[in-house]
Amino acid sequence: MSYFADLPRGQVRLGAAGKVMSAATARGVLEGGCDFVIVGRGAILCHDFPERVRRDPNYQSPSLPVTEQHLREQGLSDPFIGYFRSNWPGFVAENVA
Repeated sequence: MSYFADLPRGQVRLGAAGKVMSAATARGVLEGGCDFVIVGRGAILCHDFPERVRRDPNYQSPSLPVTEQHLREQGLSDPFIGYFRSNWPGFVAENVA
């Protein structure tokens, strides 16, 4: 990241993404020279991820896999949950019979 953060950027802002699942990781991105953090997976797992990070410097997203019920509670639709089940191995817990 330092290769990019140390470049003269003028008015260009630098952000980073990639499995940002904790307050510590988000903080590390900013301390590494980025202007902002892009949150995807962490926000899918917890719809209010930025607020939780703001309130708790030790916040950590739920561990994978998560249940379908957890994803529904975060506001995901059944088709979106199905997409994760089909395309992201280990993201959605297998149903227990």
